[in-house]
Amino acid sequence: MKRDKVVLAVVDSTISTIRESVDPDSVECVLVADKADADLALRHVDGIVLTGGVDIKPKHYDGESSPRGTYSYKSYDLGRDRLELYVVEQALEKKIPLFGICRGHQMLNVAMGGTLIQHVPDKGVAHSVHLNGHHDVTIRRGRMYSYFKKYFETTVLDRCITLHHQAVDKPAPNLRSVGWSPDGMIEVIESRIGFEPYVLGVQFHPEYDVHPWAYSLFDYFVKVCLVESPHSHTFKQKMRWLSRL
Repeated sequence: MKRDKVVLAVVDSTISTIRESVDPDSVECVLVADKADADLALRHVDGIVLTGGVDIKPKHYDGESSPRGTYSYKSYDLGRDRLELYVVEQALEKKIPLFGICRGHQMLNVAMGGTLIQHVPDKGVAHSVHLNGHHDVTIRRGRMYSYFKKYFETTVLDRCITLHHQAVDKPAPNLRSVGWSPDGMIEVIESRIGFEPYVLGVQFHPEYDVHPWAYSLFDYFVKVCLVESPHSHTFKQKMRWLSRL
């Protein structure tokens, strides 16, 4: 692997959309399609991205499948569930930062001990807005410190692209909610202060968005990876990469 760039492992075949969201001069993305890929990546990468996809099997968060638990999908992807659970477990152990998008956001929560809402309308929330639409996301207000809020210096991410029928219910013990949709669904989670590595999850899809904040979101994660990477980078390398971002 090239070491003149920050290296991100993307656990899904939609790697092309992630590549288009980062600076190719500063960031290299590598695909993780199976456990062999994962074992290799975990020895080298600076950060890991989990992307969108089908529902997570409820057994992984002690839930029972609801009649609409798979909604528009014919089945779960048990192989992907196993792969992502393994990657998250190993990344946490090796202190590699994690970023989850949509299903990836949900998987981070499940893998770390949280639960999911299997079907958003069951909570009395309008389905169409979340299944295929746009809505604003409000970032945590108040005095509680949030790395995410500090970086963006805003309280609203406007017109986020949303494509989901499930959502985070109870955040995992080492995660906390820091962003919500107008109807109260948890849209952003991040690791609690003091927990390592840094973990970030967003329910919406910044990789499909053209708002400036969407590109800034990927830059933010790349910078986190550069600072927190468990792999050996010289101070000179870090300064050179940071200057490109």
